[in-house]
This record gives sequence, structure tokens and C-alpha cells, in this order.
Amino acid sequence: MTLVMENLTRFERIECSKVNASGARYPKHTHEEYVLSANLSGVERIWYNGKQQAVSAGEVTLYNPMTVQASEFCGEGAQFISVHLDGQQVRSILDQTTSANGLPTFQEGVIHDSALFGSILDLHEQLDA
Repeated sequence: MTLVMENLTRFERIECSKVNASGARYPKHTHEEYVLSANLSGVERIWYNGKQQAVSAGEVTLYNPMTVQASEFCGEGAQFISVHLDGQQVRSILDQTTSANGLPTFQEGVIHDSALFGSILDLHEQLDA
């Protein structure tokens, strides 16, 4: 079981990391921030709020703050880039319907959006530079 973080970059209220996971899993946990992950390779099986989905290469996952989540990396493992966005920063940028805690809520789980996937890769490259 291995989870290797290749790099971690922080810029203001954004944190970006690239992770290689093989025969590994994250047990149930939460984050205080929004988490967007671009799956670069492999398959990840995710669990969030009682739902299960498989995430393939080229897909994105999204979790709202304080969502209970877990994941397992199948087969030869997976490589992904995760972006953590501060909730208060997101709220200050967006003018949308907010949840009970005052933060915008988004549909969670697997997202099939090549533009969003590309934007996460671009952000990682820019922050890494």
C-alpha cells in the first residue's frame, strides 16, 4: 500500500497536490474546504454520503466542505491532482444559493467535464512553476 504525494503547492487560499496511490485507500474523512480532483490514470472507487461511484482517468470528482468521503485505488493504482479551495474564498467569489452554513453547494461526485479537467491540470502546472 502506497500513497505518495509528489508535490504540494499552496497559493493564498488554494492548495494543490499530485498524488500516486497504489493498493491504497483513504478511510472515511472530511475536509473543511472544497476538494476537486482530476484523475490522471487508473481507477478510484469513491464513497460519499452513502453513495458509491467509480472514477476513471479523465474524470473529476468534487466534494463540498464537510462531506464524509472515502476512496480506494484499484488495480495498479491511480494518479491524480487534487485542489483544495477555501470555502470563504469560494463564497466571496460566487453569488449563488448557499447552504445552511452559508457556503455554496455543488453537485458532488464524478463530473464528466473535459474543460474542468484541463483547468485543474493548468492550475497545477501554474502553481508548480
